Amino acid sequence: MAESNPEEKKKVEDRLASLTSQFKQLQETSQRRMSRLEQALQDTSTYESECDKFDAWLTEAEGQLKNMPPFAMLSQPLKTQKEEIEVNRAR
Repeated sequence: MAESNPEEKKKVEDRLASLTSQFKQLQETSQRRMSRLEQALQDTSTYESECDKFDAWLTEAEGQLKNMPPFAMLSQPLKTQKEEIEVNRAR
């Protein structure tokens, strides 16, 4: 480069500075995207865990509903059924 004329040297230095700047921007963008991807992975893991909990609860609730007798038409049996449902709901 020492043998090049000053104009060529300036062009090369400007191009190098431009490439360096673009590379830094690319690194920053990559880091931001990596951070967002890591957060999305964590959010997905939390979501899956919550879905598993909900699925277990739903399976249990469906089992309880299948085992329940039909709703009563008289007042006293209906009150008893209501109390049973409230006990199950509190679990």
